[in-house]
Amino acid sequence: MGGLALSPRTGTWNARGLLHHNIESGSAKFRVLREQLLQADILTVQEAHARAGDGGAQFHSVGQQHIALSTWAGGVVAGGVTMFVRKSIACKYLMKTEVIVEARAIRVCVSGPSFVLWLWGIHSFEIAGSSARKMVELLNADLA
Repeated sequence: MGGLALSPRTGTWNARGLLHHNIESGSAKFRVLREQLLQADILTVQEAHARAGDGGAQFHSVGQQHIALSTWAGGVVAGGVTMFVRKSIACKYLMKTEVIVEARAIRVCVSGPSFVLWLWGIHSFEIAGSSARKMVELLNADLA
């Protein structure tokens, strides 16, 4: 990636209810999340199912080396997308986050003096046609 001092390791995971109320299942899923964060500089998690408020604040225990950028809707059944970005990248480069579809799609622009890197986190379940068309337009613009 032109201009980046490193080649970021990326990953994606559909957690199927990471923050859901089942404590036993949640503990196992948090272990998986911790393992993935050890390997990934950028990790996008779909279906985190935040309990309430800012979803990113709910990841303090696992996010010691990453920041969490999230989009949520009210209630635990509303899905949610979180993108974890390693702090060494987030602190070094300019980052702009944009929620494209609440609880379903987040777009992050990472830029430096000689590069622009677009990151997307999408959980496409039940995205309306008009929102999907908007995402396609933005994705095409990001690739141009």
